Amino acid sequence: MREGKYIVNTIEYEVELPKLMRRRLKQFGAEWIMNGADCGRDFVAVRIEDEVSLELWVKAVCEILSKDIAHFEIARLINFIPISLEEKQLALPEAVRSARGIDMSAEMKAGIMKHYADYEHLNLEGFLRFRMQKLLGGWAVCVEEAAENVMFREKYLELMDVLSEYVRPRLCGVQEVVVIIHPDGSCTLTDDSNARIDCAASSEDGVISLLIGLAPAKITVYDLSLGRNSLLAEAIGRVFEDRVKLFY
Repeated sequence: MREGKYIVNTIEYEVELPKLMRRRLKQFGAEWIMNGADCGRDFVAVRIEDEVSLELWVKAVCEILSKDIAHFEIARLINFIPISLEEKQLALPEAVRSARGIDMSAEMKAGIMKHYADYEHLNLEGFLRFRMQKLLGGWAVCVEEAAENVMFREKYLELMDVLSEYVRPRLCGVQEVVVIIHPDGSCTLTDDSNARIDCAASSEDGVISLLIGLAPAKITVYDLSLGRNSLLAEAIGRVFEDRVKLFY
């Protein structure tokens, strides 16, 4: 290993890097590495003289890149997608959630080790864009899929608005239907005669068709999915409007 000064910095990301480094080092029981560090808002410089300290420092840098910095880079990628600002705001959290499933920590750690073997200074955004292009490619796929999902959702809900014009004048059938959306996204429908229908996750069209056929005077929706199937709850609200009571 190279003994001496090790520096990490950022030019673009709006973060307080010393706080992030201290928090991530503390996560590994190595906050002491920051003792005597030279710090500014956007850089940290420390002296490392042994391999154990270097290993812990590199692990902390990996955590910052993969967890703290990721959403900044994903937001930058979303800005290249030709959708509205509102659609970008909806797509961002979904893209970040998907990106968390990409694990390239081993490759990242090896790359940081290799970089520090030759250089004392590591720039976060430069390392990501020049050394971790495969990871950025994975994040770009997450961004594209999230944007497509947002656009699909909007088109689907627009269709539900049109469908509500058909449903509104229809005579009511059963008095009440209760829809329970389960944590896994599946749902259960029961009516006032205690008939029960279980529906799989991602079966929004089938559930809406069932409800149109039943033509209930009142629909009570209990969404226990914590937003995993919010599309179904919103679609029911769009189609049946004032007949719906929604509980989260």
